[in-house]
Amino acid sequence: MIAPMLYTIVYAKRAEARFLSHLEVARAFERALRRAGLPLALSRGFNPHPYLSFALPLGVGVASRSEYLEVELAQPVSPDLLLRRLQAEMPPGLRIKQAKPSRQATPALATLVGAAAYAARPTWRPVPDRTSLEGAVEALLARAEIKLGEEGKERDIRSGIWQLRPRVRRGQIALLMLLAAGSRQHVRPEAVLQALARLGGWEEERAPLICRLGLFACLEGRLIPLGRMDAPTCRRAVATGETRSRMGSAGGGRGPRLGR
Repeated sequence: MIAPMLYTIVYAKRAEARFLSHLEVARAFERALRRAGLPLALSRGFNPHPYLSFALPLGVGVASRSEYLEVELAQPVSPDLLLRRLQAEMPPGLRIKQAKPSRQATPALATLVGAAAYAARPTWRPVPDRTSLEGAVEALLARAEIKLGEEGKERDIRSGIWQLRPRVRRGQIALLMLLAAGSRQHVRPEAVLQALARLGGWEEERAPLICRLGLFACLEGRLIPLGRMDAPTCRRAVATGETRSRMGSAGGGRGPRLGR
């Protein structure tokens, strides 16, 4: 009897695909996998469906360089064949970057995510200059708490902002962020922009341009890109309970570099 095989698929979400909801992305993958003629492993019951598990849902309007999806096939196939057949059936803006087999004993990707990096380009008016932008970032990070939301339902996001760096080039402003992500604590980049705009007295003219740069697991005081988590490292991370631990200082502690 041929044993089913689990695969990790790495994909980018760009252009018009960034406006797809998480449910629409999941449906797009399910359709593409069926049309590609791949041997999907299906659940049992009255409504069989393929096993698809995303590392971390992405918000509508947010692009991404590398997202992670696990899919189970009823029998092994070549990773190259999986990549080529799947890409041929994907809608515009969803690009398959890599397909690789995963060991069945590896914890689900969703249990490993502890942080996410973003690049954001706000559309504030008036447009802040370098000095005022850097001043707002410094003031925000100096706060002990940053509460957002309606009165009585406010949530403090300060502990989830691990790194925040302004960048101004050729009159264009951008913000690089490393934020807590996952089920234990999750900070959205839109919330950080909202807090900064409130401090600077700026108003959003239209939706900001946001791109998720990467997803990370937390292990032994380090941030490890999700794509580099092999099976032994995954099991160690889950066993020690460190996959979503607080990493470094909020202004620029240990962790991946978020640009120059």
